[in-house]
Amino acid sequence: MSEETSAELLIRLGMNGDRWAKEFTKMFVNGDIGDIDLDLMRAWFCSAIMAGYDRGWKDALLNDKEDTE
Repeated sequence: MSEETSAELLIRLGMNGDRWAKEFTKMFVNGDIGDIDLDLMRAWFCSAIMAGYDRGWKDALLNDKEDTE
C-alpha cells in the first residue's frame, strides 16, 4: 500500500475532531514522552477546528459586507 498524501489525510479526517485526535495520539503510543491523553487531544482538535470554522464565517461575512458597500 502506498503512503497516504496530505490531501488524502485531510479528506479522510475532515472536520472530525475525534478522528484527528485518534490519528495524532497514534504517534505517541508507548513513546518516549508517554501516552497522550485522548480526551485532551479531542478537546484541542475540536477547538482548533471550530476556531477555523468560525474564522471562515467571519471572513465570509466581512467579504459580503464589503461587496455590498
